[in-house]
Amino acid sequence: MTSFTVKEIHLWEEDIIECIFRLRAMAYKKKPGIKIDIKLWKDDCDKEARHWAVFNGNKLVAAARLSIHNCVESLPDKECYSDVFLQIPKFPIGSFNHLVVAPEFWGKGVSKLLDVERMRAAAEMGCASVVAVVRGSRINSLEKSGFCVMTAGDRTQQHPILSQLGPGTVMLFAFPSQTRGTINRMGWSSELPNKYSQEFIRFAETCTAPVLDIGAAYGAATIPALMNGAQVYANDLNAVHLDDIRLRVKEEQSRLILVQGRFPDKLDFPLDFFDAIHASNILHFLRGDELVNGITKIFKWLRPGGNLYLMLSTPFAGLFKKFIPVFMERKKLGVKWPGEIENVREYTNHYLIPDFMHLMDEDVLLPVLQDNGFIIEKAEKFTRSNLPAFYAFDGRENLGVIARKPA
Repeated sequence: MTSFTVKEIHLWEEDIIECIFRLRAMAYKKKPGIKIDIKLWKDDCDKEARHWAVFNGNKLVAAARLSIHNCVESLPDKECYSDVFLQIPKFPIGSFNHLVVAPEFWGKGVSKLLDVERMRAAAEMGCASVVAVVRGSRINSLEKSGFCVMTAGDRTQQHPILSQLGPGTVMLFAFPSQTRGTINRMGWSSELPNKYSQEFIRFAETCTAPVLDIGAAYGAATIPALMNGAQVYANDLNAVHLDDIRLRVKEEQSRLILVQGRFPDKLDFPLDFFDAIHASNILHFLRGDELVNGITKIFKWLRPGGNLYLMLSTPFAGLFKKFIPVFMERKKLGVKWPGEIENVREYTNHYLIPDFMHLMDEDVLLPVLQDNGFIIEKAEKFTRSNLPAFYAFDGRENLGVIARKPA
């Protein structure tokens, strides 16, 4: 009986990536009845996509990738998707593409293994839809996995590209998900505000001055604060996230100000301007000197009596459990920033985690706040609801803080 192993392949595994490229070129040449330009066996999308490979023993027998896009026009082989959708897919859009199987392993269920992995990853990353161009038996296989045909038959047959692929079609599958991966791979955002975001939302309702949401992502805190009547400055590094917020609010747009830029170096606001500032899952991306600069700026931006609401990752999470003994030893030795990780890949290979992280507990963060003049109203480690299962550890995964600028 043939035994297969599926493994996610990262770009730094250059030897395997090159083998995948060669497998594509070889397999495309042997596909019957399909005209494919072999020069397209690799493209720029490979640098941003996630890749999986199937091995039979040590032999590479199949590979596929999943790429994430903000619109139909940015999809690989976008010509295939021109004027075929009966319903435009919602973004972020996951694209199943570059599936190749060595000819001697055709018909052995290898494609299904790659579909399962990519479906799981697309849901984990918060894709609102997934599309694929397939033909023949692959249509039935994906329909059983939850895909549905989203093109009219006559459109497919008359399409200048799809008509060359035989009985091919475009399919769409929507994921109901309470978490969405960020476009810039800075973790994920929950559709439901965490307990400290909820405190910010409630306080924002009472504010007479504007409030600021740093790293707003898809607006889990921004949108409810707007609905409660606050004037909200929503900041994020990625314009797509901000566009997503803008498209989801209508009557409230007059009270929404979108500010793109990286905190803290690319943001600046007047002194004593905001009644409240919210920063959820932001500080753990900053180096120690950036953290100090950011807290200093926040203190200046807040009006006297204003509140700061923070939530960030500690080392005590499932993703980083290999780092816990390193963190504890550094604290024991008196290292100023014991949670700085220069190469996250030493501890986790999760796709949505960047190469640098700065994990903190209250012993690290609270002195920075107090040195800048903040009064700590509340600080605790807690478990954030609706987290992916792999993030859970022992109830100390997150640190929440409410701090006040003295009146």
